[in-house]
Amino acid sequence: MLDIHQVLDDKDCWIPEIPALPEVSSNIYKNIVATLSTVQYQQKCISRFQRAIGVDTETNDDFGTVQDDIRWSKFYNFSAFLKKDFPLVHQHLQLERVNCHGLLYTWKPASERDQDTHFSKPFVLMAHQDTVPVSNKSLAEWKYDPFEGHVDKSGIIYGRGAHDDKNSLISIMEAVELLLKNHFQPKRTVVLAFGFDEEVSGKRGAFEISQVLEQRYGKHGIEFILDEGPGIIDPVAPGGKVAYATVATSEKGYLDVLIEAKGLGGHSSLAGKHTLIGIMAEMIVALETKDPLAPRVSRDSPVIEFLSCQNFSTRDVPLLLRRIRKGDIDAEYDLGLLLQNTSLAVLSRTSQAIDLISGGQKINALPERVSVGINYRIAPGLSLKDIKARITSILEPIAMKYNMTSFFFGSQESVSCSDSELCISQVGKALEPAKMSPQNTKAYSVVFGSVSSALNPIFTETLNVESLVVVPTLMAGNTDTRHFWNLTQNLFRFRPTRIDIRNNGGHTVNEHIYVDDHFASIQFYSSLILRASAM
Repeated sequence: MLDIHQVLDDKDCWIPEIPALPEVSSNIYKNIVATLSTVQYQQKCISRFQRAIGVDTETNDDFGTVQDDIRWSKFYNFSAFLKKDFPLVHQHLQLERVNCHGLLYTWKPASERDQDTHFSKPFVLMAHQDTVPVSNKSLAEWKYDPFEGHVDKSGIIYGRGAHDDKNSLISIMEAVELLLKNHFQPKRTVVLAFGFDEEVSGKRGAFEISQVLEQRYGKHGIEFILDEGPGIIDPVAPGGKVAYATVATSEKGYLDVLIEAKGLGGHSSLAGKHTLIGIMAEMIVALETKDPLAPRVSRDSPVIEFLSCQNFSTRDVPLLLRRIRKGDIDAEYDLGLLLQNTSLAVLSRTSQAIDLISGGQKINALPERVSVGINYRIAPGLSLKDIKARITSILEPIAMKYNMTSFFFGSQESVSCSDSELCISQVGKALEPAKMSPQNTKAYSVVFGSVSSALNPIFTETLNVESLVVVPTLMAGNTDTRHFWNLTQNLFRFRPTRIDIRNNGGHTVNEHIYVDDHFASIQFYSSLILRASAM
């Protein structure tokens, strides 16, 4: 297994330049940091966070439209909580409701002359109100009531949404409230965009908000967008002296595929050599064994920069990185192979997950229909077309072997899915891997510099390390930023909190963050707003 050491001696590691704050903003920031350290503020702050966790904003895949499904009405309770607990935000920022529950706050400069409308584009801070549901079957596995926001003796707060994504949302609101208390006025427009259905694709919330922003500011009319993402990770090697703040500057692509097979039923005593389930099993095995999706670290992946900030026990990695930068595709696969048994493997491969299967109705009746659902997360270097071509090349010979009329992704004009014995189709909207945010921009320096300046002092002490290095990385999942590609090329995904090996219990039982990380998040968003306003 590849040994990773936390030593930063590679000259290719990019260190962000931290933009200086104007004197007035610097003084405001110092006041906010001092406020965050007071017991009185911390108690009130955590109480507000607990109340946010206590408001049920669970969503499920079977939710209908906002207009037709009454279950969405619970989000009125959350927006009422925000209005009550953050009065200055609601007094000074313009609030628009998008599709009933999307919350779009706009913080404009005090006067038009404070902002050059031609050169100073707005920036957007995003989070989502909704959470995944708590299963009744798993309630007994929770240490505490998932809607209580209980803080244990270790300073960890538990609750549904504590990590994903109410910490980010409430921290943004806390930061703006503190900035307003300190009489801060931005020099450019600040937009807060809070969707309400990220966990079920974001079509009703973030997508609708993106349409409003595009109509208002135009394509590429936003300076940068920051949404949820990865966060602070401990040193990989025991006793390591460097921790990492990982900011995702790209996301994997996304594709759902449905394989449906149908045939004549009948009594099981009349079965031939293969039933539909047997044939489908052969297809599944083929997809998992033939022409495997080789791990690869593409030149178009931010993982290149992430690896450049680490030192390895072998010089193979730095040499491969330099070959990749020169356009050597073989080196991309060699590096992927080298990383395949490390904790970084998930960032170097396209995943294929066969997640759903159904078929048959009775033990003594031949199955008439069998279906399989597959999810793909596509790493940079591959495309939707590549994945579909691979599926077709593997399954088409099997269909021919069993004389099945087949339909592959709408490519055959002579047959339709409904008329075929085997139908392979795309489910829902698919995504290509997101383009990397360009590194040589002011927005990049402001985001990365804000992470470094605000969080380095906090987490070097908390984690007992010598430094916190801010590095770009690849997001394995997808965020609401997928709906904002038209608005800016500067898309960043980051959580200013520690992320453990189980993702802080996100999407499962005992979701949690450290209380101190909530305060750190507020400090980070305050720093970012101040620096972005001055850029």
